[in-house]
This record gives sequence, C-alpha cells and structure tokens, in this order.
Amino acid sequence: MNKLPITESLTAEFKSSFNKDVIETLTAFANASGGTVFIGVSDNGKPQGINIEKDTVQNWVNEIKNETEPQIIPEVETLNVGGKEIAALSIDEYPVKPVSTRGRFFKRINNLNHLLSAVEIADEHLKTINSSWDFYIDPNHTKLDLSREKIETFANKIRNNRKIGIAQLSDTELLNKMEILRYNKITFGAYLMFVKDYCLFSDVQISRIKNDGSAIASVSLNTDLFQELEEIIAFIKKHVIFNYPQTAIREIVLNMIIHRDYRESSPSVIKIFDDRIEFYNPGKLYDKTNLENLFTDDYTSKPRNKLIAKSFREIGIMHHSNSGIMRICRSCREHGIREPVFRETLNGFQVILYNERIDIYSVLNARNDAIRTTIERYQPYNAERRDVSPNDVKSAPENYLSYSVERREIASADVIKPATENYLPYNTERREERREERREIPMAEVIKPVAETINIEIGTAARNVKSDVVSDTIKLSETQETIIEEIRTNPDITSQELAQIVGITVRNIKANIAKLKERGLIDRVGARKTGYWKVIDNK
Repeated sequence: MNKLPITESLTAEFKSSFNKDVIETLTAFANASGGTVFIGVSDNGKPQGINIEKDTVQNWVNEIKNETEPQIIPEVETLNVGGKEIAALSIDEYPVKPVSTRGRFFKRINNLNHLLSAVEIADEHLKTINSSWDFYIDPNHTKLDLSREKIETFANKIRNNRKIGIAQLSDTELLNKMEILRYNKITFGAYLMFVKDYCLFSDVQISRIKNDGSAIASVSLNTDLFQELEEIIAFIKKHVIFNYPQTAIREIVLNMIIHRDYRESSPSVIKIFDDRIEFYNPGKLYDKTNLENLFTDDYTSKPRNKLIAKSFREIGIMHHSNSGIMRICRSCREHGIREPVFRETLNGFQVILYNERIDIYSVLNARNDAIRTTIERYQPYNAERRDVSPNDVKSAPENYLSYSVERREIASADVIKPATENYLPYNTERREERREERREIPMAEVIKPVAETINIEIGTAARNVKSDVVSDTIKLSETQETIIEEIRTNPDITSQELAQIVGITVRNIKANIAKLKERGLIDRVGARKTGYWKVIDNK
C-alpha cells in the first residue's frame, strides 16, 4: 500500500492534477527503477485533494496506454490523507527499455525527469538485451585493419589462463567463441583492441604542465587499448616527480579505458600539474551508478564496454569488477595523500588526484603511526591502559583522520590491528606461529608500548589535543564544502534546496549537515521552522 512521502525523490513525484507531465514521469520511472506519481498533491507535498469520479481512473489508464510505446499500464490506488482524496499511480521498472511518450524518452535521475539523448536511448536498449556497443559489428573496418601479432599475443594469453576446450582452437576460432569476432566479422571492440595502425576512436591526449600553464611535454596516443594502458602509465611515471600511489594511477587509467564512451568525438585527456593529475574521460557514469552510491559497496558496477572489460579480465589485466573507486581512495589514504576528487562534467567524468600530504601523515609519515599517535594523544590514559575499550579506540580515527566521506569502513579492528601488527613480534611469515600467542595478549599490553616507543607526554595536553589538532586536520568532502558555502550565502536555505543544488537526496543532505554540526562547523540558531543556519569560523 502506498503512503504519501514527505518529499519528491527518485521514486516519487507530486502533481496537483492529471496531465501530460504525469505520463512523462511514469515513462521516466519505467526507464529507471519504477515509482509512484501522487495526484492531488502540491509541489511542497501538501495534500490538496482531487475529484475522482466513476470513470476518472479508467480514462487516465486509457490515455497512458495510448500515449506510451511500448504501452505501460500503472496500478492506481486512491488514498485519503488528512481528509483529502488523492490518487497514487505506480509503475514498475519496465523489462524492455526504453519506453517513450509522444516520441520522447525520459529517465528518472534523482528527483527529476531527464530527457534521453540518442546515445542514451541506444544504451538503454543495449542494457535491456544484456549487450553493449563494443559487441556490434564494425561496418567500416575489416580483419585487414587488425594486427595478427596482437591477436596472437592475446590468444596465447587466453590459452595460458584457461584450461578446457581452448588449446585446440585457432586464433580466429577463439575470437569467434569470445564474440570478439561475430560471423567472422570484426566488432567495434575487436578494432579498438587489435588495431594495426592509427585508431581514431582511442585518442588520448597527455601533457605535463607547470602550474604557470607552460607545457613541458605532451603526447597523443591513437593505438590499441592494451598498448595505450602501458604507454599512459609509462608517461605518467616519467613525468611525475611527486609521490603518488601507483595502484591508484593504474586503477584510474584502467577505468578510463574500460568505461570510456568511444562514440563521443572528444578524446580522453590527462594533464599532469606540479600538484595534481587531472583525468578526463568522455562518458558520464554508466547505468544506475551515481556520485552518491559510487563511494559505497552497495552498488554493482556495469562496464559501458562489456566485451572490452571481459577481454581485459580474461588475460589477467583486470581482476575486479566492483569497488574500483573505493580501492583508489583506500590507496591514497594508505599512501598518506588526500583523497581524489570525482565529478561528472557536461559530457564526461573527471578524477583529480592530488599529491598533497595529509597533515598528520606529513608529521608521522605512516598510516599506522598516525593511528597509534591518535590513540595515545586523544584517548583517556593511565599507566596500565585499563580504561581503553574498543569503542574508545574506534572514535579516535573517525574524528581525527580523514578516512572517507561517509566513515563507513572504519571498525575498531581497523584501528587495533595496525597497533598489534607493529608492536608484536609479527610478520607475514610468522602469522600462524604467533596467532595463539596474540589472542591471549590483553589490549593493555598491546597499546601501552605505543607511549613508550614514541615517548609523548601524557597528561593535560593529551586531554586537550582535540581542540588543538582536530580542527586543523578535518577534511571535508566536496558535498560538505558546498553545503557550508551555500549556508554562508543563504542562512535560510532548506534541506530540499540544498538537495537540488548538490544533486543528492534530502536524506543525504541531512546526514552531512549532522556531521558538520557534530564537528562544530555549523549551527542552527532559533527554532526549526523560523530559525537560520550559521557557519562557525574557528580560525
């Protein structure tokens, strides 16, 4: 049974009356995750009521059927809210996409209906049939445009990695089996991976630029995707004199190749500055992935180019299909630099990787050192450490270190384990023989040596370190920085208005506001409805 929600969302919209916009929204829901249109409700969620006569519902359903292709039929339910009669029209996600109305295609994104472009319409259809652009036959090229040597190298790697039914196949038979060739004709994916000479589709522009704008070196790559991966990374290694995590760089470049929209005419662009590397790729986030769920483990990554992704996995270049962004962020944290910025642009996606050292790491120069120092300086202390509990320890890095935007992956074990590993006789080879011994060591004996090793002063200064240090080391997410700036500009701004500006749900806006209040960066002055927001400057 439907209930009237508080605000509009990905799956809910308010309409004061039935009109063409209702049908557009239903098609947008059908092309996304389904949803409900509540008729007889104002834009701000206040029930106004609607007159529902004997044939009203049937007339609505008939009009929706006649105005959509393929035809969709919503479920209709009447509700009484505050003495007002409203109608709820619900539609499930349609299995064959996309659905249109009057020749136009819409898809629900956040709380808005997005008009699909021709490329997006094609993508929706390809996803419906579990396919992608790179599986289709390239009408402009033939096998003569492919390199035999590159195909042979690829096929031999496949044979080495797989066991059954592969060794006996010729290179051509193997490529047909993997659908890299279809009906003995080359696909777009085959052309991109094994092109003999110049490839217009795979254009990558890389440059090393000083912060004053002067270019030191640049290169333009138009070769096969496997070679581009190695040449991009080689160029970055040659021209980057700062300390970036190689794991993060390789993951970013690999994601660029796998998820790029090769139908876009613009190239991939990499700019290496003194203090950062900017990666731009044609093609926005694919399928149902958005910036909100990108930093969680609650989504399944679907590559835009399934054939290319499958081929990279088969020869061992790509081992994971999910959580690439999380690995990039984790790699940066462990390397002691700030987390990168991820943003969608007009027609693509950008990642900015900084070499800026996190303040605490620049002093201690190691993640584990930072954690153990936090425990010593931030938590209650006595000679025997009897009063430190896992919950006490857990709070330290959550408040002191910029672990991640949501702090979701931090557990007490994440804090305690580095101390155990660094201060007990322990290494990879001795895990088995030390396991039983470590189990019996009380936390007091694990944590106490920290103070003795780093020789820091314990006392009043330790209890006051929160006010002295934490404010200087708090790292805000891009969303939180935007919220602060918007509040500074308009103290009367609402959560709904912030959600529209930032592009995330009201629920996530409220969660970020709660964190900013907890950190003492903003405060609410006055009552909830009549008060205003205030930015607290501690400098």
